[in-house]
Amino acid sequence: MDTALILKKKVRQGEKLSDQQIDSLLRESQIIESLLLADYQIDKFTGLRKLEFLLLELSEIPYTIRLEKTKTMLTDLIKGTKQVEGFSLSNGENGILACHQAMMTLIMIRFEEKELAEHGLNWIMRYQITKKGEVCHWHGCDLYQRFGCVGKTPCYDGLAKSMKALSEFQFRYGQEERIQQKLSEGIAYILEHEVYKTMDRSVTLGGDITKLFYPYPYRTNLIELLTLLKSEKVLSDIRTTDAKAIILNKQNSDGSFNPEKTFMKTSWVVFDEMKKSGEWISDEIEQLFI
Repeated sequence: MDTALILKKKVRQGEKLSDQQIDSLLRESQIIESLLLADYQIDKFTGLRKLEFLLLELSEIPYTIRLEKTKTMLTDLIKGTKQVEGFSLSNGENGILACHQAMMTLIMIRFEEKELAEHGLNWIMRYQITKKGEVCHWHGCDLYQRFGCVGKTPCYDGLAKSMKALSEFQFRYGQEERIQQKLSEGIAYILEHEVYKTMDRSVTLGGDITKLFYPYPYRTNLIELLTLLKSEKVLSDIRTTDAKAIILNKQNSDGSFNPEKTFMKTSWVVFDEMKKSGEWISDEIEQLFI
């Protein structure tokens, strides 16, 4: 087992660790080493996206912000993406996309950059729509014209990532009525879709949503969505039944799970080998169902 996962488990269990123990587990991790050694550029969309992905993966592991290279990477991301409102990987404010904006907000939350977390959160509060027919008042053109993320309905990935950011912000900094109201609206929308279905229940919301993968890129899946619902104490809602069954039906005889998909291999460090019993993804699912 990679020492980064050992560290994550120990922190979750409330084990008291000395600085020396933490540093040793961070230093010996092959996953962390791969993340920190990965090359990236900040002068174009693909380079910034890779940096975003690397930091998002690092944020899944406790204490990685203590590493000097992580701090440098975070500084580079902020420099390359912060706009007057929100965060953008390209084309200034025009290039802000709900999914990436929310993911970068999540990075700021997890690395305890409160002012920058609030900066991203404010974009979500002002512009992220949470129901069909709601008007998005964001003025950046890429959200509409280039990628079509907002039409008659909100982009499901963008909504899920945004609600996750709101949930984790409140977990770290305390609940606020205005944030909870927005979050409750988003959670209601997810439950209306029974987590992964179209409103008429005829098909799934995209080909990736029922695939098992971890960590999570700009696409969402059942594990991430159900973990969000668990955080908001609605996992027992009957509308989550089918989604939970899909995951559990993929469990191996020894109780483990296999990752089924990865994304953009040149921009992503794989935590578990594809289609083999995975320690990281199995741990994530185990936490979902305990």
